[in-house]
Amino acid sequence: TLRRPAAVTDEKGTTAEDTYTWPELNESLLAALAMNGFNEPTEIQAKAIPAIVNARNDVLLASHTGSGKTLAYLLPLIQLLKNEEEVAGQQLTRAKRPRVLILGPTRELTDQVLSVAKSLSHTAKFSSGVVNGGVPLSKG
Repeated sequence: TLRRPAAVTDEKGTTAEDTYTWPELNESLLAALAMNGFNEPTEIQAKAIPAIVNARNDVLLASHTGSGKTLAYLLPLIQLLKNEEEVAGQQLTRAKRPRVLILGPTRELTDQVLSVAKSLSHTAKFSSGVVNGGVPLSKG
């Protein structure tokens, strides 16, 4: 199991040291992370992943550049899709019918999201694509 010591802060601001693993993620996502050299979650990932997977409301993430925000929201979204597939007992995807839409403000950021998604998709078994203004659809 991938572990690291982490400071865990609750809604009231109380901090406690705890042993931390990638929360709420299935084996295919854990394998994809390991294959891509992600051995431990960053601070934003440690807080965001369980919040998004267990969300009853919207979740807002804010952190500095390079903090791991892309994985912090992609991983729980992929996990939620996999949870739906497990409940349905099948893969729910159909060609040209997306189940998640992620909007990005710039071509650079949407290409980054696609790159990260592609790095996980072979092992975690999902497909992804990007649509940028002025260029054809890229599918991965």
